[in-house]
Amino acid sequence: MVGGSSGIGRECALLLAKQGTETLLIARGKERLQEVVDEIQLTGGKVQAFAADVTSPEEVEQVADQIGSQFGRLDVLIYGAAAFYLSPVEMMDIGIAKHVMEVNYWGAVNTIQAFFLLIRNGQRKSIVLILSFIRSLYATFLCCIRRNETRTSWACFIFTARTETRGNPCTNDFARSGRYTVNPPSRRKSCLDIHE
Repeated sequence: MVGGSSGIGRECALLLAKQGTETLLIARGKERLQEVVDEIQLTGGKVQAFAADVTSPEEVEQVADQIGSQFGRLDVLIYGAAAFYLSPVEMMDIGIAKHVMEVNYWGAVNTIQAFFLLIRNGQRKSIVLILSFIRSLYATFLCCIRRNETRTSWACFIFTARTETRGNPCTNDFARSGRYTVNPPSRRKSCLDIHE
């Protein structure tokens, strides 16, 4: 559970632990992570915490290596880390907006890349992304710029990840045409090449 120290991520972690799932928490704040660990352990749940900032590919990969060494697989990856920033376009602080994209989009990409081989080895091979868009708060033009940009990015990324983990009839057509190849699994290299 990435982002398991607060908010929806914390609640998901607590629910999973109540159902008997061995829960692995990943978040930046060590103190808040420990609070969730203590709460889960009080109810008899199995839990471990790993501190990492999702905007740092190196930190996320280090946690993935630790989990891989210990468990060898990951059945379900839930990404719930999030940042929120709302501003009219003409007043937008680009630095803050970039940080939000770093957490919400690139943080998820970093995490999925780092854990991809473990997910492939898992029994369920599932990736869950907890996303929220508060559409009614956005001005129409801002909604179109931000929401559609992120939605399109996610749609492409999710299609690729699903294709790589589970396969897809479309993949076979691309492979036969020579426009799509799946490279041998490696965390350090792209597993997917699309040829123009």
